[in-house]
Amino acid sequence: MLPIASRWGLLANNQIKNVLNIFVINLACASSIMIFLAKDRIEENQIGYFSHEITQRKNV
Repeated sequence: MLPIASRWGLLANNQIKNVLNIFVINLACASSIMIFLAKDRIEENQIGYFSHEITQRKNV
């Protein structure tokens, strides 16, 4: 049997690890969602840029 103090210490340690793991998982999910959204945004901007370039060429 472990003394009560060290058992509480282990319990707290596990809680901290769990919280950190959840934080890391959330961070990974959030960054992948941000990249996904940014990718769509970049594609839209490129399409807009190319269409703008094409209209400029037609006007010349």
